[in-house]
Amino acid sequence: MKNQSPWPPIKAVLVEDDVRVRESLVAALGANEDFELLGAYSSAEDMIEAISGLTPHVVLMDLQLPGMSGIECTAKLKEMLPQAQVIV
Repeated sequence: MKNQSPWPPIKAVLVEDDVRVRESLVAALGANEDFELLGAYSSAEDMIEAISGLTPHVVLMDLQLPGMSGIECTAKLKEMLPQAQVIV
């Protein structure tokens, strides 16, 4: 579906280790023309590695992740992309 909004879509990144939750959120964001999903990652480390070159407006962050926690990842992310808003 084409974006009918006068504004460009919100660029989003998702970090969620639970595959069912991640897939549900990917489907929900994909069905909404107001969002452009730049990537969905199962770990903070994967997202940090892949984020180079991306300019998300919003990062949807799970706090309880394997390895690096969502809190640690948010701190690193804010150093890399201070303009990005993080929703936990």
